[in-house]
Amino acid sequence: MPTKPKVFISYSTTDRSIAEALYKDLLDAGAEVFQFERSATPGTSAWDEVLGWIESSDVFIVLVSKSALKSRPVNAEVVHAHYQYLNSNQPFKLIPIVLEEEFRPHRVIRRFAQLPLDDYATGLQRLIAELGLERFSKSANELRDNRDLLVSNFAEGVFRSNRAKAHKDSHLFERFASSP
Repeated sequence: MPTKPKVFISYSTTDRSIAEALYKDLLDAGAEVFQFERSATPGTSAWDEVLGWIESSDVFIVLVSKSALKSRPVNAEVVHAHYQYLNSNQPFKLIPIVLEEEFRPHRVIRRFAQLPLDDYATGLQRLIAELGLERFSKSANELRDNRDLLVSNFAEGVFRSNRAKAHKDSHLFERFASSP
């Protein structure tokens, strides 16, 4: 595989937020990533572009969820990637990333090693290692620290918002209680 692997991410629109995070993290780790919303070329046939990217990718990742398994485009992408894998050995790797444990990957790629993503930081580190990108990436601890910081900042913002609302409510109550 080249030093900067080309990665195709197949996903249902329901799973867009995870695909967006994965896109950004793999780019930061040094991969060239195709994600339709970010990589499409205006004026080009969308389906032709998708198939071309699958054919030229080194790695095909499919985010496996209930909605992905019901998605015609995702299933067509999986079948095309598997066909390309068998007939031209490109993409070199097919990686089903399981988002919901109770759902198994499409039957044509079920035999490939699956990567759970229930713990995003750990799953991402495993994926980055699998792609040979570890020299570009942050450590799992840094990813966890960043995630914990985001959660902490979010929680602090909610706390401040609730505290400000409670303070405002107490003033309204005092005005109401003191009115004749």
